[in-house]
Amino acid sequence: MTWMEWALLGFLSVIWGGSFFFNGVAVRSLPPFTIV
Repeated sequence: MTWMEWALLGFLSVIWGGSFFFNGVAVRSLPPFTIV
């Protein structure tokens, strides 16, 4: 793999993991009907 492919893979993993992180923050801090 080239360095560009590694960079894109790293960027995708940050976006993918960030969505789970922010979902966890939203569940703890906001009421359920606000999230939906």
